[in-house]
Amino acid sequence: MKSHVHTICVAFLAAATLSATVHAQTTAVYRVEVPFEFNCGKNHLGPGTYTITADEPHHTLMIQNEAQSLLVLAQVSYDPGRVGSSKAVFKKYGDLFFFEELKMRGSATDMYLSVSAAERRAARELARQGKQPTELALAVSPERTFGK
Repeated sequence: MKSHVHTICVAFLAAATLSATVHAQTTAVYRVEVPFEFNCGKNHLGPGTYTITADEPHHTLMIQNEAQSLLVLAQVSYDPGRVGSSKAVFKKYGDLFFFEELKMRGSATDMYLSVSAAERRAARELARQGKQPTELALAVSPERTFGK
């Protein structure tokens, strides 16, 4: 009986250690130059240099510049076969930009934001004009990855 309890304890500790290691390896910081105003959820942000911290296990993105900082919940899509560069993807409706997704090189996970009410309104207005939104991808530079 003691042998079984010991084995279970060792397995639990190994799983907890592995979980902490996976968590540490999946938080990364990126830098992106955004040359236009854009919306992120309910927030309006100006052009400038932004730091984006992607915390995959908690499905959050911290987006910050010198003037402001915001934390947004992200949805995650998983594609183990995806390869490509790291980029911040924006959707453009007329002259309005909305931050849509962060694609991370070296990760099979992409983090994307839910469509906001303002984005839905912009999409309806553009559709009334018989036009489609476009996507714009900006290269992001990796700053650091925690735990590696």
